Amino acid sequence: MAKSSKVIQSLLEKEMNVLRTTQVSALESTEGQANNNTFLGKRGKDFQFADVWPIAVDFLEFSAEEPQESQLSLLTSWLAKVA
Repeated sequence: MAKSSKVIQSLLEKEMNVLRTTQVSALESTEGQANNNTFLGKRGKDFQFADVWPIAVDFLEFSAEEPQESQLSLLTSWLAKVA
């Protein structure tokens, strides 16, 4: 069963939270070493793609197995916008 773009976005945001927690813990265990890492998102808040402005992250529902004309036109217009 295919997942909607909102579900995929939510799953990716949760995974980014896990990665941030892991990275912070790793950095705390290596105190004293030079570090130029930038925190992704807003501190004290769960990760959301909306918080990485000015980088725009878009999600589009599309099926390569059964592409519909409306999906294909959305995809091509998005590609034209970002290219």
